[in-house]
Parts: sequence; structure tokens; C-alpha cells
Amino acid sequence: MTSTLELLQQTYGDTEQLDLADVAEKYFDLKVSSLKKKIKLGEIPKFFCDAITNDKVSIGSLAELLDSLQAFNTTEMTTTRSISPIAKLMLQSDLTDMFGGVLIPYKIVAEKIFHWKEGTAKSRLASGKVSEMGLVTVRTYESTQAPVFVLVNDLANFLLLKRKVLIMNHV
Repeated sequence: MTSTLELLQQTYGDTEQLDLADVAEKYFDLKVSSLKKKIKLGEIPKFFCDAITNDKVSIGSLAELLDSLQAFNTTEMTTTRSISPIAKLMLQSDLTDMFGGVLIPYKIVAEKIFHWKEGTAKSRLASGKVSEMGLVTVRTYESTQAPVFVLVNDLANFLLLKRKVLIMNHV
């Protein structure tokens, strides 16, 4: 079981199927009709589309989609590997509670973590400074108009990496 699936199960409890409308709004920042259009156009991964029945999708399929978006940076993985898996899961759980889900809109992360205004956040993302800092961002579908998100796992890795850098710089 992946940590993404664990976090989704923690968020949704015993619910195994989610309404497509809720998934569209929360994880794609779209109305359900727009998501269905993107599905028909082939802009959403096939495995996720195949898992949709009666306008419901399984938590497992959503976790698989989010995991497929997960961009693993080997430097971050190596640096954060020394952290206890339980401590890392606790941080991911706290971040999930703090932000209300495992997929966080970038603009909210920029505001709450970096204290950037929306214009600053957009310009730093567009200029590549966010990537240079080591924060991984994703789009849930292929389009320059697609909203930008940060996966809670990537945010946890980023925070753990930066914590180590800050501690090493002050020693």
C-alpha cells in the first residue's frame, strides 16, 4: 500500500468510491463536465478513465493517478531517506490535515509556506525558480492552462530536505 493511498484512506475513512464530481473539483480544479470532456479527448490517463463507473472512481485508482504524477527527485529521496518512515508519514499526515488533501493547489502552498503573493508565486513558477528550489509541482492533465498542484509527499520531501540544509548551514 502506498503512502498516497494511506493518506487518502485517512482522509475519506471507509469510503471506497468517490463521486467523480468531487474528484474533478478537488483534484483537477474542474467541473465534472470539463473533466469528462478531457477524458473523451484522451487528456487523462487511460487506467484512471477505465476505473470510472457510474460517475464514481475508486480511492485506489485516484491514489494510482496521484502516484503517477509523483515526480521523484533522487537527490531529495537520498537526503530524506535517513528520516524515519514513521516520522515522514506523520509529517505527510499533518500536511494532509493542514491542507485538506494529498493534492494541494500550488498557490496555497506558495502563500502558506513561502508567504508569497499570487503574482510572486506565478512569476517564480514561470521562471523556474520553484524547480530550482527543489519543490516539485504537477499538473493533473497536459495543458499550460491546467492548474498547478503540489503532492503532499513532494512537499514533505521538500520540507525535510530544506530542514537538513538549514540545520547544516547553522552548525
